[in-house]
Formats: sequence, structure tokens, C-alpha cells
Amino acid sequence: SKKLTVAMKLVWQSLYCVACVAIVARCGGDLFASVMDLRELYGHEQDMKTVLKNYLELEEKKLSKIREFYESLPEPGNSVEYIKGPVNSFSILRRAKREWDSKLADLVYEDNTHELMAFVAEKRHKFPSEEDLRGGLIGLKRLLDTYKLPMPEITNGSLSLDNKPMSVDDCFEIGLEAHKQQLWEIACIWFEESLRLKREGAVRGDQRGHVTMFEILDYLAYSQFKMGRIYTAYRNTQDLLKIVPEWAESRVEGNLVYFKAMLSPEELEGKGTEEREEDHIPIGTSLFWGADDARVYENLCREPIKLTPREERKLKCFYLSKKNTLNLLLNPAKIEMLHYKPRIYALREVLSNVQMDRIEELGKQKLYRATARNHVSGQFEPADYRIAKSGWLNNNDDREVFPIINQRLEDITGLEMDTAEDLQLGVYGIGGHYEPHYDHARGDEIKSFRGNDRNRIATILIYLTDVEQGGATVFPLTGARVVPVKGDAVFWFNLLASGSSDDLTRHAGCPVLVGAKIVCNKWIHEAEQESRYPCKLSQTARNKLPEP
Repeated sequence: SKKLTVAMKLVWQSLYCVACVAIVARCGGDLFASVMDLRELYGHEQDMKTVLKNYLELEEKKLSKIREFYESLPEPGNSVEYIKGPVNSFSILRRAKREWDSKLADLVYEDNTHELMAFVAEKRHKFPSEEDLRGGLIGLKRLLDTYKLPMPEITNGSLSLDNKPMSVDDCFEIGLEAHKQQLWEIACIWFEESLRLKREGAVRGDQRGHVTMFEILDYLAYSQFKMGRIYTAYRNTQDLLKIVPEWAESRVEGNLVYFKAMLSPEELEGKGTEEREEDHIPIGTSLFWGADDARVYENLCREPIKLTPREERKLKCFYLSKKNTLNLLLNPAKIEMLHYKPRIYALREVLSNVQMDRIEELGKQKLYRATARNHVSGQFEPADYRIAKSGWLNNNDDREVFPIINQRLEDITGLEMDTAEDLQLGVYGIGGHYEPHYDHARGDEIKSFRGNDRNRIATILIYLTDVEQGGATVFPLTGARVVPVKGDAVFWFNLLASGSSDDLTRHAGCPVLVGAKIVCNKWIHEAEQESRYPCKLSQTARNKLPEP
């Protein structure tokens, strides 16, 4: 489909970014977790191209002058005969002094690398790290898993931005990077694709590419062995033995014997060795959820669950205007109910472009690898199940814009913002996501919230960008799915009216496939909400906005 084609094209862009990361990786950190960092890296690469172009032009001029000097020298001949003539004798003296010692020496020692080396020295601290490369590879794998993207459609070129197919060498290099990072499953995917392209090329008589069939099979078999796929490693090693060079023959033979010893007679015949798709759990899956949750989450990321007519009839759109709130009287809030139980609302056009630009401008200076609250220690820590960068913003960062934003959110939700947390900016990168989680504390986790503000009663998630493909906010236990729309927010109550946990609010941020996802969160606490949303004895009653 057209949408899938667009999605595939961005995967190609992501692959290109990873290839660039592989070239320049030195030091730094967490670039894979932020689209803002990737944009900056792309800009550095374009600047580097300009600097390299200047360097090459200077070197070409230098080589041209050296070639002119070379061509001015006499043809090789008999030295005894040549120096018999006094003019020739003087000419060689002059050339040695004026041209060899001055002109040629100056050309040879001319250094055109100053601009290039200065550029590298200036930008080196912003280059990616090994962690960035590893994160980028895992992000690409997450996209392949979540959106079921077939490898041939990625590598055949019809879906790339420049219609240029990936070569055998391209796929092998990405596999090699995954191999270096000991990401064996990812390495297998790319080595297998490299092998497929190599074999297809052999059938067509196309032997282009530097990597050999031996190298591909050798790395593939080892990666499969490290994954525990002993039978396929054994079979590929059998093929490897047919083309092994003499210097590696004893090693390959030893591997074959070793793999064979690990297999039962039935497995050697290929029985019971099939890999089962249902055994797959996405890379990065946390210990707090299992394979069934992962499948529901991935399915919901790919496509929405169609509501029944009865469910649709319960939903509504309305303007929220309050007589005692001047701002809402002058500018009523546009509300769309997206889900009935629990109530999930879209707050349409809640922020202006000026406000969103200001949030991004201030927030990008404060971005760090996103963290999640440890429910035991109460501290915020980096977590593999949340891949993004985040930064905190408060009224002191802009005493004009942020108080207006907070007041607007308070007017719409009816919740006191004085006890809410600061606005958190979140920026997602390659495969950026947030696995299913709760925003509020459950059970003893409440101890992780310090002070008297108590639990998070509600969440406001504001989208600062449109996301072309992927990046939806999904609620796996209800089937609700919210597609990001720039300037809109999604709002829900985390707690029941009794103050107990509403377990149906478990939600996730799907991996970003096409486009950039930038959001900001506002977590609102229970403190000082008693008169606004009084506690109820019912264990099933839910809070809701004033609805017509």
C-alpha cells in the first residue's frame, strides 16, 4: 500500500543514519534516542561534505601541478650522453635547485588538511558513541518486528528515497556492526539478506561487491550458533566447507564437528528444528510484561481495533465552556471523546504554534536520555523499555508562556496545576518508543512519590508534531489508539473516583516509523483536588470532564 511504501522509505533513511553512525562513531551518547540529535548529526554531515569538497579541490590542484612538473622532466635516457651538453648540464642543476628543492618540495609539503582537521576537532565531541550505534540497530529491529516489514522490500531499492537498492556489501556491513555489538538476532537478519542477494547475483552472473560468499556464511553460521540455532549453523557450515579457503579449512571442519555433536540424530535429520514465530518477544521487552502483552501491543501499533456501533454511539464531540471561567467563555475547548471506559479525551488545538515552538526551543537545551521512575527507589533511571530523550520545563523558564499554558490546562480539566509536575518534553529517535506502563503508582509503589502531593490522578499528553506513520499512543487493555496530531492533547484520569488505580489506563508509545515524534507530558497529582473531584465510595465510579 501507499502508506506502507512511505513507511518503508523512512526505514531506509533510518538505515542510512545507522550507516553514517558507523562511519563517524567516536564518543558522545544517546543520539539514537533523539530526532533532534539526528537532525543535528545530518547537518554536521552536510557541513562535512562541503569541507571535504574544498579539500578535494585543493588536493586536485596540487596533484595537477605535480603532474605538470612530472611531464616537464626529460624522458629517461643515457645519463652520460645527457650531461655532455653544457646546456643540459646547467638545466639539471637549475631544476634541482629551483624546481626540486623549491617548487616541488613546496607542493609535496603543502598541507590542505587544516580546514578538515579543524572541523573534525570541533565536531568530534558530538559524534555518536558505540551505545548510539547499538541503540540504532535495536531501534531498526524494533521497527521490523512491530510493523512486520519484509526485508526484501527494504533492500530492493523500490522503496528507498533515491531508488538505489542496497548491495550485498551494504547488508553485510550492517550485519557486521550488529555482530560487533553481539546483537546476534539482528546480525542474522542482515547476514541472511546479504546471503540472499549474493546468491541471486550469482544466478544472474553479477559478482559485484567486495564481500565473499565465504565471509557471509562464516559470520552467519557463528551468529546463528550464538543465538542457539545450532541446526541452521550446522547446515550453513556444511555449505561453508565446500568453498572454504585452505587457510581456514581446519577451523571450519572443527566447527562442523562441534555443531554436529550438539545435535541429536533426529535434529540432524531436520526434525524438531523449526523456529516458532510465537516464541518471538520484541527486543527491549521489559520484565514487567510478557509475550502475550507484546503481541497485543504490536498489533495495536499496526492498526486500530474497529469499534462496534454500540461503542461508537457512546462517543461524542463537544465544546467545553464554563460560565465562571472567562477563558473558556471566550475560547471554548474542543473536546472529542475517543474512548468511553475509561474516558480518554482528545483536547483539540490545545496549544498554539508559538507555544509549541517555545517549548521545543527551551527544551532542546535540557534534553537527556529519558528515564522512568524506579518503583522501589523512587529515582528516575534510564530504561530499555523507554527510548527517548526528555527534559523538564517550568514557569521560571518562560514566565509569559508557561503560566498561560498551565492556566489553559487547568481551565479545561478542572484540576489544580500547582501540585502538578513540571512540563516534561519528550523527543523520540530511531525506533523510539515507550512500552506498556502506568503513569501512576500502584500498591506499594506509591512510596516512590515523595512529599505530600500523593499519586498522579491524571495525565495530559500533548503532541508537538504530526507523526506520519507509527508513534501512536495505545491502550492495550482497552484497544484504544490515539494518533498524534500537532497541537492536540490526549487526557485521561489514572485513578478511579475512589482514589484506587484504574488498571485499564495501561498505555504505551508505539515506535516511530515515519516522521518525528515530539511530545510533552503534564502529570497532575491528587493533592488539592479534593474540592474539584471529591473522593467517592464506589469502587467502580470514574471521574470525567463535564459532558453535555
